[in-house]
Amino acid sequence: MREQQGAQSQLVWLWLTGLMIVLDQVSKHWVVARFDLYERLEVLPFFNLTLAYNSGAAFSFLAGAAAYHGNATGTATAQNAAAVTAL
Repeated sequence: MREQQGAQSQLVWLWLTGLMIVLDQVSKHWVVARFDLYERLEVLPFFNLTLAYNSGAAFSFLAGAAAYHGNATGTATAQNAAAVTAL
């Protein structure tokens, strides 16, 4: 019985994660389609949406190392996918 509840709980988290990814991608596509570069939309007094691009990782760290950044991102994505699958 506990194993079944655990599996259901994991399934709920999986669906929630998938929903968050979809919402993230939809919001990004919406902003890119509707905003000019650096245009800002105040959503709440403490939260703004702004279109800006970052060519590097972590606040432009490694911005000049495109090949390394691409390989590192691909490797990290593969490792994360393998870890989630193993769970």
